[in-house]
Amino acid sequence: MTLLQLRYFKAVCEFHSVTKAADELFISRTAISRSINALEQELGIVLFTHTTTGLELTDDGKIIYERINEVLGRICAIEQVAQQLAEGPKRQIVNVGLTPFTSQRIFPDFYQKFHENYPNITLAATEKNNLEARALLAEGSIDVIFTTDICYDTENCDILSLGRAEQVLYVSKQNPLAQRKSIKTEDLRLLPLAMLSKYLQRERELTSRLDSIGCPPNIVMRLSQISALQSIVERDLACAVQIRGRSGAAFLPQMWWGSPLNRRCRYRWR
Repeated sequence: MTLLQLRYFKAVCEFHSVTKAADELFISRTAISRSINALEQELGIVLFTHTTTGLELTDDGKIIYERINEVLGRICAIEQVAQQLAEGPKRQIVNVGLTPFTSQRIFPDFYQKFHENYPNITLAATEKNNLEARALLAEGSIDVIFTTDICYDTENCDILSLGRAEQVLYVSKQNPLAQRKSIKTEDLRLLPLAMLSKYLQRERELTSRLDSIGCPPNIVMRLSQISALQSIVERDLACAVQIRGRSGAAFLPQMWWGSPLNRRCRYRWR
């Protein structure tokens, strides 16, 4: 009894015809007929009977079919396992959403450490603003978000805190606040502030924070480039609230309401 005999037998059972089984397996009718006859002789029983609708299993044939079907199923499972072992570990792909801040300041260090620990996982990263990233996460197009946005529906996603990133106030050397080691929210009341236009979530957080003490932020300009922001601060024309990154720190800073200003880092996934 060979594996080919078992497979030919199963094909004839399923198609109720030697001709159809031969066409499906791309072999001759004669080869299948000989195989079935040899199997019947080896087992000492009749497996099929001819009817007006085609070949039908005998009662003995039905019992043999059940056992052969079980054997072929196990052989198929063994073949699949062997193929997986021969191919080696499969690479998994995780789709990651990044914001402008996290893509530049956080993700490179994270990826280096992640790849060292999980070499068979590919991170497919795409950069979006917070609103776009949230929409992609909700629809299932991405699996994880590294973001500063704290406005998430925690019922539909998990949030994991990974560390801290410090939020600082950048001022010129001539500004009196430059001599302080830390500042409080109240110190920002009357300061002229310059913001980066691509970090709208950071501006919303700052506005909400100052509104809570009855003093909206005095935002005098919005800039698109960090170099322009630095130039404005150096000339003491405005101050800027920015994140001071830390090597190896990951991820999604969240504003805290204590003082001095600081952020807790988080990431979110579905």
